[in-house]
Amino acid sequence: QGKTVYLDNDVDLSGSDFVPIPTFGGTFEGQGHTVSGLELSGDASHMGLFRYVQAVGTVRDLKVTGNIDAAGTLNEIGAIVGTNYGTISGCSFNGTISGENNVGGIAGTNLAAGVIESCTTTGSVYGAHFIGGIAGENHGIIANCTNTSSVNTTVEQNDIDLSSLTLNDLIGTENVADITDIGGIAGQSGGVIRACMNRGTVGYQHM
Repeated sequence: QGKTVYLDNDVDLSGSDFVPIPTFGGTFEGQGHTVSGLELSGDASHMGLFRYVQAVGTVRDLKVTGNIDAAGTLNEIGAIVGTNYGTISGCSFNGTISGENNVGGIAGTNLAAGVIESCTTTGSVYGAHFIGGIAGENHGIIANCTNTSSVNTTVEQNDIDLSSLTLNDLIGTENVADITDIGGIAGQSGGVIRACMNRGTVGYQHM
């Protein structure tokens, strides 16, 4: 906390066995540089370049490229941050990211204190439940963000015949195991989404 970090050059993490930064409460100035080759896999949760950004933390003007592929069961997965309490501003991700629950191109979960603004994603984002181009689950603010990633679920079989259900029936199936929640900006949101745009293909046919 209270520290400002300036990224003065592009950084290539390829082959480095990079371990995510556990928690950050300062100001990270990416200065428009790129962290490339981010490769995360394994059975863990709250994963990204940063695992947690604290409420007093800010990550700004940073580009990330790479592939985050769940070899195990990963929850709360985002390219910039797994779980965000702080501010993510002017950041972008280009690549593939996958996990189990709460998977987003920028943040796995954006909590009530969290702000994600002016961010973009390109590539593909997929998982089982709560999958979004920007955030898997949003309780805070997502503003002025654009998603061009394809967003989808890895659930391969849905035995419920949706054609015969009413709206109330659909609402009542939220907790059924093979019902999933995906969206271009957020998979699920109880917060604010403002002035955002989705250009990605959401829920493309794959069964």
